[in-house]
Amino acid sequence: MILLKDLLRWDVKDVTYLKSNVQLSSKRSSVSEDALAKLREWLSADYALYGHFARVFQEKVDAFGADRMLSEVRSLRGANEELVSACGFQAVDSAVLDKEFRPWGTSIAGYKLSAGASAGAESASTCRSYALSEMAMLDSVRAAQAEAAREALREQNRSFVGYEVGDFGGLDFSNLKGDPEEVKRALDRVVKGGRREGKGRKV
Repeated sequence: MILLKDLLRWDVKDVTYLKSNVQLSSKRSSVSEDALAKLREWLSADYALYGHFARVFQEKVDAFGADRMLSEVRSLRGANEELVSACGFQAVDSAVLDKEFRPWGTSIAGYKLSAGASAGAESASTCRSYALSEMAMLDSVRAAQAEAAREALREQNRSFVGYEVGDFGGLDFSNLKGDPEEVKRALDRVVKGGRREGKGRKV
C-alpha cells in the first residue's frame, strides 16, 4: 500500500484499510510440517510465482528506502487506528452481521460499527463503506457507475432537443470518425424516429 500511495501521489488517508477475509482466531487450525511439505509440492507453480513477485517487491522496497518505508508504515498504522477509533469498528463473527456487512465464507471476521461512536472527521457513509462486504461494495460501485451512465445519456438526449430534420446540415462533423455527411443523415434519422414514436423532437 505504501508503494502504491507513493506511485499515485496519494495521501496516507487514501490507503487506510480494514483487514478483510481474516479467519476468526478461535476457528484457526494448525498445519503439520508434513502437510506443508505436500502443499509446497502440489502448489509448486504457485510458490514459484509468489517467490518471483516477493523478490520484485523487495527490490522496490530497497529502492524506496528501508528507513523511509518504516516511517511510512508507522504513519499508515496510526491512520488505521484513528479510523477504527473514529468509526467505532468492532471485529465480530460475520454470522451476526447484516448481509451487506457479511463477508463471503464461514468463520470469517466482519466489522460492526459501534452505535455510540462519534465519527468526528469521518462521515457515517465513509465508515459504512469501510465495513461493507466485497460484494456489497461492488454493488454500490456498479450502481454509482450506472447512474453516471444514465446521466450522461440524459445530457446527450437534451443536446438534441429543439432540432428539426435538416438542422444538422450546417454543423461541422469533420472531427468525427467516418463520413461527416453520413453522420448528419444518421442524426436526421434519429429525429425522424423520435417523431414516429410520438416523442416530438426529443430523442
